[in-house]
Amino acid sequence: MKISKLSSFFLCSLLVIGVIGIALSYVASERYFYFWDYAMYQNLTISQVKTSQGSRLSPVRIAINSLSTDYNVLYTLPLIPVMRLIGQYQSRSTYVVSLALVYLLPYLLTIGLIAQQILPKQRHTVFWLMVMIALLTPAAWLPTWRGYPDTGAACLIALAAWSYLFDPDLKRWWQILVIGIALAGAPLFRRHFAYGVTAFLITVAFTTLVGFLNDLWRKRPGTIRVLLQRSLRLGLAGTVSLGVFLTLGRPFVWHVLSQNFRVLYTSWQTAPLRVFQSFRVYYGWLGLLLAGIGLIAGLLVYPEKRRNITFITLFGATSTAQWLFLVRQPNPQYSLHFTTTILLGLAVLAWIAWNKLRGAWRGLVIAALGIYLSVNAAFGVALQRFPNSPSLSMLLPSQTSPLRRSDYTEVIRLVNDLHTRAVHQEPISVIASSGVLNYDLLLGVDQTLYPAQPLNWIFTPEIDTRDQYPIESLLRASYVMIGKPIQLHLAPSEHEVLHTAYEAFTENWEISKDFTLLPETFSLMGGVQVTLYQRVRTTDPEVAIRTLAQIQKGVNPRPANQLDWIKLNNFSVGAIYESQGKYQLRTSLTTQSDTATTFLYLGNLPADGTLSGSGSINGVSNGEIHLKLAAANSDGSAFPIAETIIQTGKSQLFSIEFHSQEASYLLLTISSPAIPQNGGKVVLTAVEISSTK
Repeated sequence: MKISKLSSFFLCSLLVIGVIGIALSYVASERYFYFWDYAMYQNLTISQVKTSQGSRLSPVRIAINSLSTDYNVLYTLPLIPVMRLIGQYQSRSTYVVSLALVYLLPYLLTIGLIAQQILPKQRHTVFWLMVMIALLTPAAWLPTWRGYPDTGAACLIALAAWSYLFDPDLKRWWQILVIGIALAGAPLFRRHFAYGVTAFLITVAFTTLVGFLNDLWRKRPGTIRVLLQRSLRLGLAGTVSLGVFLTLGRPFVWHVLSQNFRVLYTSWQTAPLRVFQSFRVYYGWLGLLLAGIGLIAGLLVYPEKRRNITFITLFGATSTAQWLFLVRQPNPQYSLHFTTTILLGLAVLAWIAWNKLRGAWRGLVIAALGIYLSVNAAFGVALQRFPNSPSLSMLLPSQTSPLRRSDYTEVIRLVNDLHTRAVHQEPISVIASSGVLNYDLLLGVDQTLYPAQPLNWIFTPEIDTRDQYPIESLLRASYVMIGKPIQLHLAPSEHEVLHTAYEAFTENWEISKDFTLLPETFSLMGGVQVTLYQRVRTTDPEVAIRTLAQIQKGVNPRPANQLDWIKLNNFSVGAIYESQGKYQLRTSLTTQSDTATTFLYLGNLPADGTLSGSGSINGVSNGEIHLKLAAANSDGSAFPIAETIIQTGKSQLFSIEFHSQEASYLLLTISSPAIPQNGGKVVLTAVEISSTK
């Protein structure tokens, strides 16, 4: 069972053809509308490809600037030339094929190299055995099929592991460079691979310590010197990583340090048992069992490779512990933290069966493994599950099939119907957040069907730890879409902001009387019924305040990203920004819109306080802007408490003292007695409320 180097070139060619063919056939089997992460990474890449057509350097600048954001686009840079070469860069097929060639293919080759370090003899055969097993394992493909670029980061972690296993003493200088660059690049590429770096470092530290204690126990000469040398070389690798972060990754580091990701991702966390069950979903219990048997058998059968096999086993165990008890998020892209260990475990088992078993047993075990890999691959990508086979679904992966919607045409009918209604770009709110119905899904369908003139979709807050109260989206919407039963993708306790918006219409809150229920309904998969409400009148400020009070009662604690100021009208112009506790309030006063804009303060309101800041007006050469303060109670009643006037011209400081009389909210109304035809832009900066006591 030997494979020559010349044959390897032929096999490489077949591998490339196979990777392209599998990617194309999988996407061709799908009938789906992509949304959320499944669409986001593709959309970001398409945007970068478009940018590259104007300037080849622009995507690089955009990628560097994106390091200070939640989703950087470094991953798009290697994809751009491949997608431009393939053509039709906006298609799903082009994107997935590019992901497979640029990230999945190197990953397969890298774990083939790792297999050479943990298995003895016939290096070329070991390499291609590993690649073949990975190629036939749906879990290795799943992130690529779903549109995630995360396999690129997994490849970097695998590259670091191979470099270390090549010689754990790190006697070659290139090992230090590769490990340092790879460990820095993985979290820069995809942030959650910081956990992969942590698992790598813990495993290296543990195996180094065990090796030192073993040498010490056997009284080998130079034990302390060897430990110091290993530690020094590992420190040099860490210095290389630090250098990469300080040069390329500084914006990334500052962004990570400024965010509380533990709080932000609390809503996505689930119980350890459910995370453990996700392993079965992606690999099947049989795959996990065989991989475990392979690793244990390898430790017993190949003592000369025990150190390297131990490293792979401990790395997988550390990653598993992190995900079960720390991260606790069971999503497809996160499976890559375990895939390398599982694939290598299967390869070890197959290699032991071929080299250590004899006679009929060898043929029987090899045939059984071949049947398993073939059935596993077929079952993993089957369009329909085998009937009446719950046990088979437990043993084999169950969520790797091509994505298909049975209501594909009904979703299109829904979007087409809205185009006949919202002909003047009236805002549309979607009160749903599930895989069946959500804002991002409909936005993507609309942009696909009507790229020249999509509808005006407005985002309705969905998740408590990420979003805000839904009051502004309800006040702004001309059409509201409801999916019954309520559509959620996380635990109900994490969707209180969405649930209150849902109850506003299903339980006939006062604000729902400003809308009328349309007769048309739409039936989506899973028995979801979609209904539409159309606005018939503007919501009064008193009703808006009472609705806000109701929402606050239903959402506790306050949503993580809720600002202290919100707008009650004039939503099409202006914005609210916050920086270090101070606010910037922007609006435009025009003859075509409301003649006044009202902002509501819902933060901590002192009984006696001062509203201060500076204001400027653009577009009004002669005139004045009135700032009126009113205190409002949760029942909607309001009473004026203070007023000031800003003259047009340069930016002008203002300070308004007020007595709120223990009211719940503060209303700030911006108006002008004389507005020119083209309107005037009002900007209030450094706005803050302080107590005068």
